Amino acid sequence: MSIFHGTVSRRDFMKNLGLAGAGIGAAALVAPTFHDLDELAASSGAAPKRPWYVKERPLLNPTTEIDQSLLKRYDRRYQSQTTLCKSYYTETWARRDAAAAKGKAISDARTFETPGYTLRSRVMSSAALMRLDWAKSWTGPKATTTGTYSPSKTPSDLGTTKWTGTPEEASKMMNAALRYYGASHTGYAEFDDFWQGKMLTAYTTKGATAEYKGGTYESNLPTEKNSLKYTVENVPAPVDLESTEGKMVIPSSFRSVIWASPPVARQFLKTPNASKGYYTTSFPGPNGTGGTLSDFIYGGLHRFVRSLGYQSCSNTGHQTEIFNVNGAGVMVGGEESSRQQNYGLTPEFGPAQYPTTFVTDLELAPTNPIDAGMWKFCQTCGFCAINCPAGCIETAKGSNVATYEPPNFEGKARTFHNLGPKMLWNNYVRCQEYRSEASGCSQCWGYCTFSIDSAAMVHALVKQTISQTSLFNSFFATMGEKFGYGAMDNPEDWWDMNLPVMGIDTAGTATKGR
Repeated sequence: MSIFHGTVSRRDFMKNLGLAGAGIGAAALVAPTFHDLDELAASSGAAPKRPWYVKERPLLNPTTEIDQSLLKRYDRRYQSQTTLCKSYYTETWARRDAAAAKGKAISDARTFETPGYTLRSRVMSSAALMRLDWAKSWTGPKATTTGTYSPSKTPSDLGTTKWTGTPEEASKMMNAALRYYGASHTGYAEFDDFWQGKMLTAYTTKGATAEYKGGTYESNLPTEKNSLKYTVENVPAPVDLESTEGKMVIPSSFRSVIWASPPVARQFLKTPNASKGYYTTSFPGPNGTGGTLSDFIYGGLHRFVRSLGYQSCSNTGHQTEIFNVNGAGVMVGGEESSRQQNYGLTPEFGPAQYPTTFVTDLELAPTNPIDAGMWKFCQTCGFCAINCPAGCIETAKGSNVATYEPPNFEGKARTFHNLGPKMLWNNYVRCQEYRSEASGCSQCWGYCTFSIDSAAMVHALVKQTISQTSLFNSFFATMGEKFGYGAMDNPEDWWDMNLPVMGIDTAGTATKGR
């Protein structure tokens, strides 16, 4: 297999695949050419530039098949991280308690000599950049009790009028601004009946609690009084009525959805410590650089929109996301679906991303779903499932194994999935149990075939090939296993790497400035 070293020529690679001279041969795997600037300009729309092999699909028609008759607003109160869900699947309660105790014992036994938990590794996470003078709210940054934060100036404050332009101009402007604030990927949608009636989250996790007392499970069944829901109403501005009416209100005049995703330091995904069979590490995982940049995007976007003369609202954390971020990312063309749904897949960074969503009254041109062959490849691959220590990711392979109906769990319908897409269904309850038992886990990120870096030319050629044909998907997936992609044997090896700034190859989505 030496032919697959990064120094292999494009011609030899194509010959090895048997593609040279074939119908989808080299001619199909080259970037399109433009004859003049008018052709180039005409090729540029509201969506940010992507690699040439990424194809656009029609609006609301992603590579993941969707039955819209099954799709409805998801009630986050019944997702796998709530104790209400824990009490619903009653057999899991004792397992979770035992897992938590086991995880605590593992955590307590770690010393400063444990790989991945040395002093330098521990403080890498705890010393991450933090917001110092503002906090998140429904309508943007706000001052803390001790901070000195000041809101951005409005056009009126600046002595001018609000920004105006076409939706296409607004999207291009937002692409540039969000990239400056830290987003490598962006996408937009019209906040219409589909997004309000199908995609908008119905409730946050607030109030979804239960307790185990005297041998019985006591569930605090969600009510309108103890829950927090999202509504769209005829109000002049977004309103936070959590404390009085248990709702967050989006004005019916709001026109657009914004999906923005910063990249994650890819090598952090590969540092889990596999000693003693427990896949954990103190290094920042997906929440590390991604979480930091997500805060920059949150603050920057709200301030930017306000200074243009418009309004916006957004989540304040994972449990209060306005939309299920991966579903939104698929619909606006930021990403494609993945086998286990913990993350979506971008052509440039794979799963190494940290998306978030916003709604605004600034009218933006919608962006289309994409097809880079990743979801089709994902159904054939299963490398994350093979390496999932909890066995909670579907291992079946093939193009016809996805279904619209997830299997029952403990004899009951799964509350922790939203129906509609045709998917492979991850068992999130078991995932939560294992994360508690092992005191953390991020194996699926590190072992995803698309989490490898793109320095070697062969990886770019593989991406280009799978975007054109699925004929070699099984072969490529097997190569990932043979080459040993995935977690490091010793997470302390990270300190000897010579990585880009913040561990992110930001040139991966750049077309200018280099």
